[in-house]
Amino acid sequence: SVGGTLKAILMKIDDSSANAFCLDAGLLYKDYYPNLNLAAVLTNLGTKPKFVSQSDPLPLSIRLGSAYNLPKSLPIPLLIALDTNLSPLYVALGIEGQISPIFSARAGYASGPADEGSGLTAGIGITIKPTLSLDYAIRPYSELGLSHYISLSTRF
Repeated sequence: SVGGTLKAILMKIDDSSANAFCLDAGLLYKDYYPNLNLAAVLTNLGTKPKFVSQSDPLPLSIRLGSAYNLPKSLPIPLLIALDTNLSPLYVALGIEGQISPIFSARAGYASGPADEGSGLTAGIGITIKPTLSLDYAIRPYSELGLSHYISLSTRF
């Protein structure tokens, strides 16, 4: 599968704000091995956010990942995911439990520098229709506090 996301990014630090627009693109190879999926993603290809007079590019990254669906005989279907960013190098590990056909809970840990969002993460997912879902995630971001992520996804 091939996919992409157009992102509008809004940032605020004290009284200054900035915005940017970018593209994420990815490839997914399903069932490389039974229950194992492999992926590659390019993120943050786009414009530079500008705070007052300073403009800095968003961190362009290439990520590789894998996900393994644990046996369906478990009381709650579980997915374990491993994500690796190549530049700078870091590793993230997460787990997702499908509590009901429409609700999923997620937790994880990302290594790396504190100013790049390392630490414990959490999130939820709601499947509105088989082709439409709403996701929310939260993760620490050093002295800036918590970052909140909300996404609405469609599949076709």
